[in-house]
Formats: sequence, C-alpha cells, structure tokens
Amino acid sequence: MKTFLESLEKWIAVLLLLLLGLAGVIIGSSAFLEMHWIGEFKEKIPHLVYATVGLLALALGIERLIPFHRWETQLNRMEDRIDSTARDLLEKSSWAWFVPGDRLTFEVAVTICQDAEQEIRALAIGGTPRVKIEFVEAINRFLQLKSDKSLKFTSVYSVDFSNVPAGFDEDCKWRISLHEKAGVSKQAILLFLNQKQQIGLECLLVDDRHTMIGLSDPDTRQYRGVLLFRNQPEVTKQLVTWFEDSIVRHAMTYDQVVAFRSKATTRERETHGLATEEEQSLESQERRPVN
Repeated sequence: MKTFLESLEKWIAVLLLLLLGLAGVIIGSSAFLEMHWIGEFKEKIPHLVYATVGLLALALGIERLIPFHRWETQLNRMEDRIDSTARDLLEKSSWAWFVPGDRLTFEVAVTICQDAEQEIRALAIGGTPRVKIEFVEAINRFLQLKSDKSLKFTSVYSVDFSNVPAGFDEDCKWRISLHEKAGVSKQAILLFLNQKQQIGLECLLVDDRHTMIGLSDPDTRQYRGVLLFRNQPEVTKQLVTWFEDSIVRHAMTYDQVVAFRSKATTRERETHGLATEEEQSLESQERRPVN
C-alpha cells in the first residue's frame, strides 16, 4: 500500500501546479485589463504572456489531478490483490517459495507459527533479541493458547560475547520482560551463541513442518527476502536435528552470558594488574582443580 506521505506528496505537487496557474492568470489578466486605450496594448504583452502561461499550467494541473487519483486507486487495488493471493498461498499450499524484500516477512512468520503444536525454534546469526514487538506478542499469544503449556519457543541469537552490540543488555531485559508479563517465561527460552562473525542469516522452524530462512543485513536488520518451505517435513526435520545438536547444545542463557562476560572482564583486568584482591581470589578458586 502506498504510504500517506507518498499520496500527500502527489496531491501537494498537483495543488502547487494549480496555484501557479491560477496566480499567473490573475496577475496577467489584472494587468492586461487595466488598459484604457489601444496604445497600451504593446506594453501589456508581457502580462498577456503571463496569463497564457498561467492558463496552460492551470489546464495541465486539472488534467493531471484526476488521472493521478485514478492511477493511485488502481495501484492500491492491485497491491491488495497481490497481498491477498500471497496470504491464500501461505494458508493452503505446500511448496518452497522465495519472498523478496521484507514487506511480507512478518506475516509469513506469524502465519506458519500459528500451526505450531510442540515447539517453535528461531535462530538469528546477527542482531539482538529486540525484534518486532508485534512478532513477540504474537508468539506470546500462541504460547498462552496452549492450556497445558506444552508449546515451547526456543530462540537463539549469535553474539560476540567479547564485543556485544550497543544496548545488548537492555534488549535482552526488554525481551525477557515481555515473556514474563505474558506469563510464558518458562515456555519462551532465550539463548545465545558465542560467535564473532555475524552474517545476517535467520531461521524459523515450526515443529517438523515449516521452515523459513531469512536473508538480512546484520547492521540494518532489513530483509532482502525469505525462503519458505511450507509443509516440507523432510527439510524441516533435518534442520531441527542440526538446530538441537549444533546450536542449542552450545548456547547459553542470558545469565550465563553475563557471568561469562564478567569473568572475561576480570581476567582482562588481572592481566593488566587492575583486578581487585576479591576478584583475583574468586578467579583463582574457579581455576583450582577439583580432587
């Protein structure tokens, strides 16, 4: 759908063209009609030109006013049909499909998550837990609908623990608080994988049925497109096994990440001779071998 600002810009452009034409007509005509004898005709020729140009601009503005509105209406209807067709395909089909851009990314993700019965798994190699709030709220609703609390949502974010993004701790607390307020904190598991290189790859697995792979810019978080495997268990089962064995197995909770970073900071301070006696004592105790 065209945004309100884009529509407003077109209408303003047409309005300015109409005002320009009207001003030209008024200026030119008023000066031209002040003649009292034919001798002034030559002196009024420039004003006559202004009036003519004004009339042309006025006619051009009026001519464009109606087509612009008609074209915009037709484009909006066409985009509505495209979105409607895409939604129908998402709900009824079984296929692999590439969705370019990020216009339908949220709808694709929510649509396939509605089918979840056991577990929703998400992996983001790049970015932070502060994702689109509408997505988190939708996930919370799906978790709440399971009265026996059997549905789980496991999300893993890869982060360089030694160089976390700005606002990382605030984003984690924000995400955790949303799940806690919804009463699904035990069902929503937030994990982190220590990885230096972020490549902008995201994966969403719904039970052993649906797979969505997103390609995004790790800096701007803008999607270039998503690859969707709907009702493709042979693909999803393989990825679920990989997710559990290679990702979750090596991931940490947020509290573990905080502890890891704290230890790393203490060791760095110790290396530079800045650690306190208490920090050095705790560090030496942890390194002491157990008999």
